Amino acid sequence: MAREDTLFELAEAWQAGTLQQDDERLQSPEIAREFDRWKRALVETGWLDAPLEQEPVLNDFQRQAVSQIGPDALSLGNYTLLDLIGRGGMGEVYRAQHRYLERTVAIKLLLSSRGGLIDRNRFLRESQALAQLDHKHIVKVYDAFEDGDRFAIVTEFGSWDCEDAFPE
Repeated sequence: MAREDTLFELAEAWQAGTLQQDDERLQSPEIAREFDRWKRALVETGWLDAPLEQEPVLNDFQRQAVSQIGPDALSLGNYTLLDLIGRGGMGEVYRAQHRYLERTVAIKLLLSSRGGLIDRNRFLRESQALAQLDHKHIVKVYDAFEDGDRFAIVTEFGSWDCEDAFPE
């Protein structure tokens, strides 16, 4: 199926309110990113009306978080957490979406058990250092903030893979 045909089908389903968050066509980062651009452009130009609010569809990660913690588990500042991407010694990384800009991002969240002053300062220095860098193989930092007792770094959500970064 041609890329434009896929995007048109997604736009029609979105307008009709039948598009599911886990639609297999949106699993491709390139298609998902392009579709987000299409949605904004189609609404801004008046070609499509924004769909009526519909009941949100939760993925497995979101269902588990809500059942264990409650609806606030999916909210961090202006972001809605979509998936847990990874976990390390200092924190967890989530795929998230900005509530107003509808931009998909990665959020590195300092673990609350690591929330001491030294770890918070190290985390802040990391975000400041990354924000100074501009290279095609380094994610861009969009934001750093505290939400209650949690500290987060917001970066671009990469769609590249190792083959792109290190061709043979």
